[in-house]
Amino acid sequence: MRVALYCRVSTDEQARHGQSIEAQLFHLREWAAKNGHTVVGEYVDAGISGKKPPAKRPELARFFQSLRDGVKVDLLAFCKLDRFFRSVKLYYQAVDVLDKYNVAWQAIHEDYETLTAGGRMKVNIMLSVAENEADRTAERIKVVFERKIANGECVNPHGLPIGYSYDRASKRIVANADADIVRAAFEHYAKTGSVRDTLYYIGDKYGKHLIYKSLALLLHNRLYIGEYRDNLDYCEPIVDKSLFDRVQICLESRSIRHNPTARVYFFSGLIYCGVCGRRMVGVYHNNNGNSTDYNGYRCQRAYQSHLCAHRKFYSERKIEAYLLEHIKQEAGSVSAKTEISRAKKKKKAPNMAEIKGRLSRLKDLYVDGLIDKDEYLRDREKLTELLDCVDAKSDQQKKRIEKVREIFLGCLEEEYSALGRAEKRDFWRAILTRIEITDGDIRFYF
Repeated sequence: MRVALYCRVSTDEQARHGQSIEAQLFHLREWAAKNGHTVVGEYVDAGISGKKPPAKRPELARFFQSLRDGVKVDLLAFCKLDRFFRSVKLYYQAVDVLDKYNVAWQAIHEDYETLTAGGRMKVNIMLSVAENEADRTAERIKVVFERKIANGECVNPHGLPIGYSYDRASKRIVANADADIVRAAFEHYAKTGSVRDTLYYIGDKYGKHLIYKSLALLLHNRLYIGEYRDNLDYCEPIVDKSLFDRVQICLESRSIRHNPTARVYFFSGLIYCGVCGRRMVGVYHNNNGNSTDYNGYRCQRAYQSHLCAHRKFYSERKIEAYLLEHIKQEAGSVSAKTEISRAKKKKKAPNMAEIKGRLSRLKDLYVDGLIDKDEYLRDREKLTELLDCVDAKSDQQKKRIEKVREIFLGCLEEEYSALGRAEKRDFWRAILTRIEITDGDIRFYF
């Protein structure tokens, strides 16, 4: 008989007697040789939970793929049923695949049969017991992890992000020499608003070559301000919270997307269609290599999905000329635009007054005994964080307006003309948050 051998251990079982991969393989090979079976493959999932589906088990997924590829197998063997699955639902999903390719299964250390109703009931009972045991183990581990996190102890020494190391003596994580790289990444992104540009900057200056997704996750990671889950003082912060908040605002509202042509567009991430509200994309207008080649912008939703009627192409030079002409008078006005009306936004963002009002009402509820202390502290913490974020956004808007006044009211237009393309892009992103175009009408916001 052609048999495939399957072994599995979850992380917490690897050190248990009799559950190791080596022990399972030994018993399976011995069983196959004793019964005269031909082993056509061995599939080993180490450190994989029994409650994970086949698609998330590399080796079991490889076995099922071999069946689809035409490999002939008569029997799938494993030591015990809980080495195969610890979930009734996932077990039957896997058995459906085995039945499709006429593959039987056998737990060599247990006596099961699925031909009778009693045999199938026994399998269901044992799987339910295994599933319950896995759930109880997960609950115990969760409690242990929660206690460790509350005490500031590291729960995963091998999965720490760049900038942190594990200190065995204190069982905590501490900043290491790469902390400077992390700070530089946050500072450069806050300045340029471009993940891609920050990626190149870190690679050139520090020789640390990250991938785009890793850097994007780094910029979102609250561990760098010392927070982890519910512990706001979990570890030593690497990045100042005000800088972190500015970066989150920038990531949310003004991300520059990857440009495979490496061309620099002045208003990347800033310019929006005034009809559908979607971000417009930079487009290079090529006129057979003539001097009339230039950058411009158009609504991608209109051109690709035809869901917007705004199909006009806008020259970057004309937008730049309009802004240079009109932004000076806007900067000189005390009533310069600092808020953007978003008609399609479902919920208006709360302002400082609203948040302070909520805090006051929350305190009244606690004083009147309508909520307990834990609920009061939890909601108060959330509102305080929201208030800090609004403060950071307000400060950022004020700084942009001051930047505009410094440059344009200081008559520094000549300095602007001397800037390179990337520097001009950074300049516009430093003072503007949004540009809207509707049939030639241009509106901009500080």
